[in-house]
Amino acid sequence: MDRVYFDANAGSRLRKAARHEVQSWLEGQSRLTVATPANPSSIHAGGREARRLVAEADLRIRNFLSASPKSLRLIYTSGGTEGCNSLVHGFYSGARGHIVTSSFEHPAMKEALTRAVQDGGEITQVAPDSDGTVRVDDVVAAIRTETLLVSVMLANNESGAVNPLLEIARELRKGGYSGAIVSDITQGVGKLEFDLADLFAAGVDAVAFSGHKLGALPGIGVVAFPSGETDNTAEAEYSARCNIFSPYLVGGPQQGRLRAGTENIPGIISLAGAVDEIGGSMGIESLEERRRESLRISGLRENLWRMLQASATCRRLTPSEEKAVPNTLLFQVPGIRADDLVVGFDLLGFSVSTGSACGSGKQELPQTALVYGLDRTEAAEVLRVSLDWDATEEMVNNFASAFAELLRRAGGASLNQHN
Repeated sequence: MDRVYFDANAGSRLRKAARHEVQSWLEGQSRLTVATPANPSSIHAGGREARRLVAEADLRIRNFLSASPKSLRLIYTSGGTEGCNSLVHGFYSGARGHIVTSSFEHPAMKEALTRAVQDGGEITQVAPDSDGTVRVDDVVAAIRTETLLVSVMLANNESGAVNPLLEIARELRKGGYSGAIVSDITQGVGKLEFDLADLFAAGVDAVAFSGHKLGALPGIGVVAFPSGETDNTAEAEYSARCNIFSPYLVGGPQQGRLRAGTENIPGIISLAGAVDEIGGSMGIESLEERRRESLRISGLRENLWRMLQASATCRRLTPSEEKAVPNTLLFQVPGIRADDLVVGFDLLGFSVSTGSACGSGKQELPQTALVYGLDRTEAAEVLRVSLDWDATEEMVNNFASAFAELLRRAGGASLNQHN
């Protein structure tokens, strides 16, 4: 049996279209007489072709993110970590004020926020409700007159819980909040149906996501702003928020001086290929294609959960289907350490994890489990399964069988009494 990869929230398998884009680019580069690929900032023919590739890929990515692609301004980064750090630095750099965030942000955002207030300032962390999502009223209630930044992730990387980001932004702006609103949307892109222009219209100032979580090459990410443009005004100025953004990386004039450094051409075109495969534009046919993939993956996840419950008494931490991304299942197996299960699954040919892949190869306790009120012993029993885009019914069935086998080897500590 081929190895089954069920750790997509840590990094998705490279999509076929992304691989094709990169291979075509490499084959084209091999025909160049120079030793290195052309720089998009160069004015010669090679540079102009590189710029064309980046611009064409950028349009495809914007078409994927919004039905109004001209309303978006995309800045390409090295990934989600740089993106989250850039959002915090860009809207809070040098400030001494108050920040509101959720208590289960990804470490890339959490650590950036913590560093931001070291020279003065305070962070209020809003805990999730019993269903694992952040309540709009709780975020609004946390706002103070000195609040300068609000950061709430769209979907949690461990539990898959989806936060009401659109409603949060609307209520904050309705209540007179004038500070920045940013979001790490990494786990929602390609899994949830939303138009980025709608988030911006509601009051979100900027978002960040990582390309390798939806099937692009590692090392590519996006920070997106509202551009201030409309379909009728091609040369409008960027929005006021984009204008006050303080770049995290400075140097050359690339990307409108919002992020210095030579553009990552293979990364950008791989991301364009990945989103094309998911369902490129916001057209009806593409949206239906995205929905079909989401429903298929969600169905596999729910079938898996039913089979796991048949083998053991498990506690589900991932919310119900309508409040979670379709591919994620976070659950506790009482009496069995999750890291033992990870090793056992690995030996049987299955890749899973205990939570966020941020511990330099070490298994860390899932922070979401601790936020939900589990103690450290219970949190150490929590396993995360995140199905990838190529998951099949056979893979899910085999995983459930492997789970039952591992429980038998463990002595049946958590075996369902009906078995």
